[in-house]
Amino acid sequence: MVMYSANIFSQNQISPIQQRFEINNENNYQEKVFIHTDKTVYSTGEIIWLKAYITDAATNMLSPLSKICYVEITGTDKKVLLQGKIDVDSGEGNGSFQIPSSIASGNYMIRGYTNWMKNFDAQYYFEQPITVINPNKKPEFAKTDSLVSDYIQFFPEGGNLVTGFANTVAFKLADAYGKGLSGKGIILSDKNDTVAYFNTFHFGMGTFSFTPLKGNIYRAVATVENNIIKKDLTAITDSGWVLHLVDDSLTITLNVSCNIRKEKQVFLFVQARNVVKLAKEQPLQNGVTAFTINKTDLGEGISQLTLFNEERQPVCERLYFKRPQSMLQVKLNSDKQEFALRQKVKIDVTSGNSNGNPVNASMSAAVYLFDSLQPGQKINIVNYTWLSSELKGIIESPDYYFKDSGADAARAADDLMLTQGWRRFKWEDVLKNSKPAFTYIPEYEGHVITGKLFPKSGTI
Repeated sequence: MVMYSANIFSQNQISPIQQRFEINNENNYQEKVFIHTDKTVYSTGEIIWLKAYITDAATNMLSPLSKICYVEITGTDKKVLLQGKIDVDSGEGNGSFQIPSSIASGNYMIRGYTNWMKNFDAQYYFEQPITVINPNKKPEFAKTDSLVSDYIQFFPEGGNLVTGFANTVAFKLADAYGKGLSGKGIILSDKNDTVAYFNTFHFGMGTFSFTPLKGNIYRAVATVENNIIKKDLTAITDSGWVLHLVDDSLTITLNVSCNIRKEKQVFLFVQARNVVKLAKEQPLQNGVTAFTINKTDLGEGISQLTLFNEERQPVCERLYFKRPQSMLQVKLNSDKQEFALRQKVKIDVTSGNSNGNPVNASMSAAVYLFDSLQPGQKINIVNYTWLSSELKGIIESPDYYFKDSGADAARAADDLMLTQGWRRFKWEDVLKNSKPAFTYIPEYEGHVITGKLFPKSGTI
């Protein structure tokens, strides 16, 4: 691999991409909703206590825009069973639901969003699973149309599989409900030659590498819980771009390969939560180059790294997770470790930044019996705003990536970036520089009531 020192884009080179990117951000202000529930398992007749937080999607700070948060409880069929509204002041609001006796035992979803968020993909909505127990009704089992072959998915690193290059491929084994499954398998050529082996690492995810040959068709054969799954790999092209990230202690290196003769240089664009962090260009020599980036130049949380060709078209993309360090530190101290029934409990709460300096904070707390029927909550405002809300699909045990800082957690986080990548915009929309047309207006002064006016005669 030939290494080059990276150069910052000159103004005329970066303008077509960065300026349109920044204009797109200005025209597409986005919010996030996080809802703190008092627990996750309820009986019919109980009250679900809620606190809603609305934040700016780019900064994770409380949003001043929306004054109403919509909250729904949906079944496995996605039908809305309960719906309510929470008044929000300066990004915060409180509410509740009483669970009716008509709801059957089963798993449900709490969903939260604002009227403004309805202009964007529903993937942005907050979702958290809850369980309802109704001793007077049998559970209703959800039907799924998923085939066994759908339980395995493949994701080439950078987005492309190109013949003649060593390609890294991520995969995920999961059941019809998104829960990761353990398994192993092999990659076979059309001549039944084994070209690669793979094993799940964590939450059903993992990676493997192989070099596809021109004219060959490849398929995977996996063993998952005594089931044999067969599936063809993603389409392989004879020409294109390949991207591979190497993570060192202080830097990351992006190795770039291309077999398109006319391509002589490549542009790298890095952004985190819609804030530009880095923009570089480098020449290709014999179709290869490498970008070395200091981790201090990356934003905390998820960074999106995009490669553009000479025509400024996106050709490869990759996500990288940098564990946040500037998180709020909260400590709880009670006056005793054991208490008698009806005895007053006093808890001192302190909040500070990562340096230990005290800071003001707005919080919500819940007290509940912690046992086998009532597990601890895996989703909290930290792992949701920094991780889950920036990815697509259900993130299994998002707290794992924050509680454990070892090598295994870092590898699992990278597998997550490769398999559940997400972007809050489309590059084609950014580059064509068109002004969006919004259907739903922000409720920045309260609930908006819509209707139709009819003449007194009753005719339209």
